[in-house]
Amino acid sequence: MSKSKNYRVFLLATGLLGGALLAFASAAKAQRFNCNYARTPDEVLICQEGELARLDERLASIYARVRGRLDAQDRRELEFEQSSWLQSRKECGRDFRCIESHYRRRIDQLLGN
Repeated sequence: MSKSKNYRVFLLATGLLGGALLAFASAAKAQRFNCNYARTPDEVLICQEGELARLDERLASIYARVRGRLDAQDRRELEFEQSSWLQSRKECGRDFRCIESHYRRRIDQLLGN
């Protein structure tokens, strides 16, 4: 195989892998975020406070389970709701109690409580 053909194959494989990773990342919006990339006040506080980090992990697990049982249309609706919830949580800033209550309400909502 020529060098240029090898390069094209490499680019194609890299592009496919990158696309797959992006698709996976957007599908798992509730998945615990990497604290190395925490920038907003709410994310920083979640990374600093063990209780909030545990709630974040619990929510991510429940969200993934619920999402996995839905059809495509209901998944899109859930993702929209989750995006709205994330924006609402962000408005808490560094207010521990506000963030905690947001998590507890969202977990109850996803569990149908």
